[in-house]
Amino acid sequence: MEAGDDLPGKGRPVDLEHDILTPADLRMPFKVLRNAGILPPEADLKRRSSGSPRI
Repeated sequence: MEAGDDLPGKGRPVDLEHDILTPADLRMPFKVLRNAGILPPEADLKRRSSGSPRI
């Protein structure tokens, strides 16, 4: 058994349609960052400048 063989959704395509405004080459990296709880640099800068709490 390989690592990740028991993950839900294994073998199914990743749904990226909700990121339609994000350039195609940045969708997967941004999804990985979002899943890790890290904002992309542009979003973090916008958050800091608006005074919003960290998500």
